[in-house]
Amino acid sequence: MASRDAFLTEVLGCIKPPLHFVDLQEYEKIVKKYQEKLLDCMEIENNIAKNAALRENIFMMFVCIELRIPLFLVGKPGSSKSLAKAIIENSLKGKNSKKTIMKQFKQIHLHSHQCSGLSTPASITEVFVNAKNFQEKRDTTTFVSVVVLDEVGLAEASPYLPLKALHPLLEDGTEGSGSDDQRISREKRVAFIGISNWALDPAKMNRGIMVTRTEPSIQDLKESAIGICSDKGDNDPVLNRLRPYFIELASAYKSICDLQIREFFGLRDFYSLIKMLYWMSEETGSILTRPQLEHAVRRNFSGFDEFDTVAIFQLQELKDNDSKIVQCFPCQFVSYLYLLYACVVTL
Repeated sequence: MASRDAFLTEVLGCIKPPLHFVDLQEYEKIVKKYQEKLLDCMEIENNIAKNAALRENIFMMFVCIELRIPLFLVGKPGSSKSLAKAIIENSLKGKNSKKTIMKQFKQIHLHSHQCSGLSTPASITEVFVNAKNFQEKRDTTTFVSVVVLDEVGLAEASPYLPLKALHPLLEDGTEGSGSDDQRISREKRVAFIGISNWALDPAKMNRGIMVTRTEPSIQDLKESAIGICSDKGDNDPVLNRLRPYFIELASAYKSICDLQIREFFGLRDFYSLIKMLYWMSEETGSILTRPQLEHAVRRNFSGFDEFDTVAIFQLQELKDNDSKIVQCFPCQFVSYLYLLYACVVTL
């Protein structure tokens, strides 16, 4: 289906008595509540936005690992795929978990493999075999090995067709290399997560659950910006100073995405821009100024000559408040020489 709402409406229409029927709004509210509760139990560092992408990625990884259901996570760079994997790895440590509630769930051990155009069926199979052997030495009711194929989409370009090895491994847990192979029960298999920037051949993804991260809306970007700046709570004076600009910053980013032919800029650049503006406002203790904004834009959205990114990020809010703004950063802070210096000293 073309949209998630259409899919969810179709699914909800299948709910029959004695199950309690819920409409789309109520369903989304219930799911969001449980995702947020799960996220609160995870080990998450500061300046990380607990946005919809991160909530859903972690929720699906958690459920699929516990139930050993193959999961394909598809989305553009910056859509919290690898971040969710790192958070899950740090949080699910069984009895050794820092959060008490997480001690009741399985301990996991990741077996990661970086896919490429040179991947082979043997290299894919080897990861599964190593994960299976590692898991066999432990109690499968409290421990699970997780095979993670990073950038699995790159393996589709390999002339050796390495992803064909996934078919039997995901279907019945075997290598499918001999007639004596027996189907492995679900609770004895290893878990699987495939991470990709683009969708794979349906023959692979149909053997598991696929989660596709769509382009974030302006509202999604605004919520992510608020999340990045919310470590000190909703009453943080820095957050309150920057909050009026988030919608315009998100709109400017979307405009850049529409203008660029290749995906030269991405979500990570937008998130880095927000973090830099937060740091500037925190250091100066003042509202956002034009030189600050230009400095941050040039640091995060430079290197592309087809259009002027600084001109796109001209915020109306700054124009309206020009007379009130204290110029905390001198104009030379946006010179190319200073930008080069700033990049070097902050490495």
